[in-house]
Amino acid sequence: MANVRWSLALLFLLLLAVSGFAQAADEAVPEDRITIRELKRKMEAGEKMVILDARKGSAWIGSFVKIKGAVHCTNDDLEAKMPDLPKEQEIIVYCA
Repeated sequence: MANVRWSLALLFLLLLAVSGFAQAADEAVPEDRITIRELKRKMEAGEKMVILDARKGSAWIGSFVKIKGAVHCTNDDLEAKMPDLPKEQEIIVYCA
């Protein structure tokens, strides 16, 4: 049940670029974005990556869905945090 809830929540909330719209899992996705299924596969495979949750204010605080291990970093904070992000790992940004 938790797996289904996680998948459904991500389907509606995951937005992997700062601008644009969420892509359905089976749609063609631009090269600089990944699908929800691909993110889930990477996480289950234990791939090293950094996931940034870029939501602001009540969108983040009031959310009942957060990706486990994601680092909260709004767009306003991103420039200051860039030096601390690992250069050898994929960085995935989402917001809703």
